[in-house]
Amino acid sequence: MLRNFIVAAIFVLASFAPVTAQSNRGTWIQVETLDTQDEAIARILAYKTFLPSISGFMTEGGKYAVLVGPFTSLEGQFLLSQFRQTGLIPPDSFVSSTEEFAGQFYPEQEAAEQDPPKQTQPDTLVIVDENGNPQMRSGEETAAQARTSERLLSKDEKKLLQLALQDGGHYSGAIDGLYGRGTRASMKRWQAANFYEQTGVLTTLQRQELLDQYYAILSELGMERVVDRKAGIAMEMPTAVVKFDGYTAPFAHYRSVDGGVAELHLISQPGDRTSLYALYDVMQSLSIVPIDGHRKKNRNNFILTGQNDEITSHTEAYLSGGQIKGFTLVWPAQRADQAERLIERLSASFETTLRILPKGQGTSVEPGQDSMGGLSLRKATAIVSGAFINDAGTVLTSSAITEQCEKISVLDDVDYAIVAHSAEFGVSVLEPKTPVSPLGFGKIKAVPNRSDTSVSLAGYSFGGILSAPTMTHGRIVSTTGLDGEAHLDRLEMTHFASDAGGPVLGTSGDIVGVLNGRDTSSERQLPAEVSFMTDNSALAIYLKDAGVDHTLSIVQSTKSAIEIAKGAREMTVWVSCWE
Repeated sequence: MLRNFIVAAIFVLASFAPVTAQSNRGTWIQVETLDTQDEAIARILAYKTFLPSISGFMTEGGKYAVLVGPFTSLEGQFLLSQFRQTGLIPPDSFVSSTEEFAGQFYPEQEAAEQDPPKQTQPDTLVIVDENGNPQMRSGEETAAQARTSERLLSKDEKKLLQLALQDGGHYSGAIDGLYGRGTRASMKRWQAANFYEQTGVLTTLQRQELLDQYYAILSELGMERVVDRKAGIAMEMPTAVVKFDGYTAPFAHYRSVDGGVAELHLISQPGDRTSLYALYDVMQSLSIVPIDGHRKKNRNNFILTGQNDEITSHTEAYLSGGQIKGFTLVWPAQRADQAERLIERLSASFETTLRILPKGQGTSVEPGQDSMGGLSLRKATAIVSGAFINDAGTVLTSSAITEQCEKISVLDDVDYAIVAHSAEFGVSVLEPKTPVSPLGFGKIKAVPNRSDTSVSLAGYSFGGILSAPTMTHGRIVSTTGLDGEAHLDRLEMTHFASDAGGPVLGTSGDIVGVLNGRDTSSERQLPAEVSFMTDNSALAIYLKDAGVDHTLSIVQSTKSAIEIAKGAREMTVWVSCWE
């Protein structure tokens, strides 16, 4: 029964499109590929006994392909799955497009040389009779044909039609792809508004007209099907806005034709689920994927969205058969409504072939790296040092980390939030958003500091490029600031900007202070060896008042430089602020 229905469906579909390379239905089901034309024709004649619309095309590699079609993209995908279920075609058959072939060898080319049949479009004007009353327009299909073609729609296609009906003010129900009374009534309302007979079932041409109305906002974008053979991806693109700009694995780049912010990047790389998840992580570091947005990672796909004042961004990628394919769209923020419709079109038209870009530099990002796959990585607005101060992973760091940071990360892989901040003391306190178990944490020395005491600063001087903190040695020159500030100790020590917030350790390996950053805005610049830290006494009081769990140490024993460095590696971190 199913076998007979599938063959009947092909006859119905074939009646709407010519079987030539010029047809505007560009999707085929490729069932076999042979080495010679004689072999291919023999197989075509065998298939022709039970499959209509069988054709033969030469591939670019000189092979001979046996094809069924042509269909629209969605029809082709649907029928491929049905063919496989019934055993009509080999299980390794796949969908291909006209653009992938060099020329047609079967049927004979006489018919192909003639002008292709013209497609009759429904009249877009209102037709009236002699009394000025609107006449009903034909849907170009019988009710039975309309229901048959409707049954071929996927659930996503049905949802899209519901969205279009909703957008036009005809439907207010759930977008569920189920055509009940509410959807049928909305179809009648749309048919009435567009002067069609009110059957409650949209014909093929009516569905297209409805979608054309829905996508009218994209009319100036030059939407055309583009086949990127090297990336193995075919999809509709806004060709009036973006054009091809080269390959940098794993991306094929299509950038703005006029230097604007619009971009489209195709994703094409070999890989497995580990590779997919690595790509998911690194994509979030790209400047074209703003921090603020939706993130969803599933077993074999992911979606990333982002918005800021300048752009809206959408990324989706899928893992299938050892290949990862997808795309990223970047669009002006002020045209977010247009971007929403455009993303729907891109997703609905997205198709893949077996071709794939060669493996590039990979999807790992090293500290200090400024781009990946030809796309710039987002740069942190501030990178400073800090220290774990309890076994729950709470971090004490520089006041350069503020509430203005949209995202705060520690060691580049754990998200943190501010729980306390003091510009006066020059410190901020951070807590992890997910559980953290540090290897070690620093204790605050309970005994007040003394002048002329040796100390060691632990800091990520180069912003996380090195795998361990740098130890910088110095001494406490004074237990007050230059203006007598009681909470400051003056140090004789040089340091880098990223050392700010790092723990200053005494001879016992405990925290005797937190390094303050340099004030580069002042006209008076102090000598490089003059530094300041918020001392241990001020830190203990501040943390207690803020309700932050910490440990005081009264140990007076002296540790070796190796022991102090080991403790520093376990407690010291670098902290990044992203805006």
